[in-house]
Amino acid sequence: VNATEVTVEKYVANKRAQQETINEYLDSIEDILSPGMPLQVAFSASSAEADGDGAAAGEGAAAESSDGDGGPNPKRQRQNSIGSQLLETLSTELGLTAAQVDELSGQKGFIHSDREIKAQCTALIKELRVRVSEHIKTSQTITDCLRRILTPLQVAKFLVWVERNQRSMDLLNTMFQSDDAAQ
Repeated sequence: VNATEVTVEKYVANKRAQQETINEYLDSIEDILSPGMPLQVAFSASSAEADGDGAAAGEGAAAESSDGDGGPNPKRQRQNSIGSQLLETLSTELGLTAAQVDELSGQKGFIHSDREIKAQCTALIKELRVRVSEHIKTSQTITDCLRRILTPLQVAKFLVWVERNQRSMDLLNTMFQSDDAAQ
């Protein structure tokens, strides 16, 4: 009986390890989606004019449209100035021609679009992390309930059966979900 409890504990630990592995994969995906810091700073600051949201220049908050008297917003001007200065510095460092600077400036729309896609991907990854965590907690709760109802040997047999018959379990779960949706 003691060996059976050890087997069940190993199963539970394995489920927790699977969550850690999933999180590591999601971390890797986030790393792939994020450009290196110099590139991120360059593109974020240079696209501040196109965005006008303050986040592009690392400010993290939306710029107000005016200072209250209908005049230009100094914060917005500062963002534009930072983007312009950065593009000017990049132009000097790389020895860009005026035509190249103009073409790079024309990329702001693409950069903004790409940043929106990345933000959506990041939100989906965040949601996936929450869902995986919920799944692991629910799975743990189910296992705990089984352990209260069944003998340790029955729990171990059930867990082994579920692992061996995963496709059947998936089909059964799909059928239950269909029944729930129909009601």
